Amino acid sequence: MASESSAYEYYQIQARFPAKDSNPDDGINRKVFVRQDIDEWSGKKSNKKQVDLFILALDNFQKLDPKERLSYFQVAGIHGQPFVRWDDPSPEPMQNGYCFHSHVIFPIWHRPYVLLFEQVVYDIMIKEVIPQFPEADQASWREQAESWRLPFWDWARNGRVPDLAKYPTITVPRPEGGSDRINNPLFQFRMPTDKPMRSEGVGTENTWENDTEQEEYKNFGNAIGTSRWPDEDDQNPTSQGWRHGVVNNRKVADAFNSHDGYNDKNHGPAAEMVYRLLTVPMDYTTFASTNPTSKDQNVDEDLNIEYIDLKPRLGRCWRTYGKCTSCLF
Repeated sequence: MASESSAYEYYQIQARFPAKDSNPDDGINRKVFVRQDIDEWSGKKSNKKQVDLFILALDNFQKLDPKERLSYFQVAGIHGQPFVRWDDPSPEPMQNGYCFHSHVIFPIWHRPYVLLFEQVVYDIMIKEVIPQFPEADQASWREQAESWRLPFWDWARNGRVPDLAKYPTITVPRPEGGSDRINNPLFQFRMPTDKPMRSEGVGTENTWENDTEQEEYKNFGNAIGTSRWPDEDDQNPTSQGWRHGVVNNRKVADAFNSHDGYNDKNHGPAAEMVYRLLTVPMDYTTFASTNPTSKDQNVDEDLNIEYIDLKPRLGRCWRTYGKCTSCLF
C-alpha cells in the first residue's frame, strides 16, 4: 500500500470491446459486440474456440493467489465477504462491503462491477492464455478474444443452470495439441491455496446487522470451495459438504419455478415477476430497490428488481450459493 494516496496506482476499468466497423466519433452510439445468452453462445459449434478461450482464462483467473488485487478471490470479494477495501489505499475499515443492496443505485452499481470482471478475464486471455499457443495460431485466438463479451444467464426465460456450468469437469485444448480435462471453473470456485477462506479474512460472524433471516449465509470461514444451493445438512459450517462445497443444480431450477418470495408472499415465479416489472409503468426508485423512498411505497407489495434478485435465494454473495442474479451466477 502506498504511503500517500496520490502515489497509489488504481486499476482502470475501460471500455475495450468495439466492433470492427465502430467509429470512435460516434461516442455513446459507437457499435460494440453484444453480450449473448450463455446457452445460445456456448451451444454454437462456431463459438467453440471462443468458449475454450473463456474457460481457460477463467481457470487461470481462479488460480491466482488470493492476495493479488486482480485475483478471482479479491474481485469476487468486492461483492461480498471478506468486507475489506479493494483497490483503495484508505485505512478506514469497511462495514458491509461495496454492494448497494437496499439503495436506489443497486441496479447501476452492478454494471461496472460486471465490466471489471469481464475486463480482467479479457486481459488474462490476451496476456496469459494466448501466448501459450504456437505463434502461427495466436492471431486467430486473438480475434476470438477481441469479439468476446461476458455472456449472460437469462434466468427469467430459462431457470435451470446453464449447460456450461452444470458439470464438475470440462475439456479444453492444450496449446501443444490435444486436449485436457480440467475442473470446470463455472461449476465451482475452489481456493487455489487449498486453505479455508478464513485464511484470507472471511469470517464466521453475521455481518448483516439485525437481519436474523441471514443466519444461513454466514459461516464461510471453514469453506475451501463454494456451494450452489446446498442441502440443509451441508450448510453446517463443520460439515465436509460445506468445507469442500456441494452443487445441487436441480434445486436451483426448483427455486426459480417456486412461488415463495423472500417475504413469504406469493408474487409468482421469477419469470412472471420480471415480465411484470418490465411492463408495468413505475418510477425508477420503485423499480430499483427494496428500500422505500417514500411513506407511500410498500416494498412488501411493490415489485422491484432487488426483490426479484433476492427471491430465488441464491445468496447475497458468490461465497454463499453462487453469484447474485444481478451478476452472472
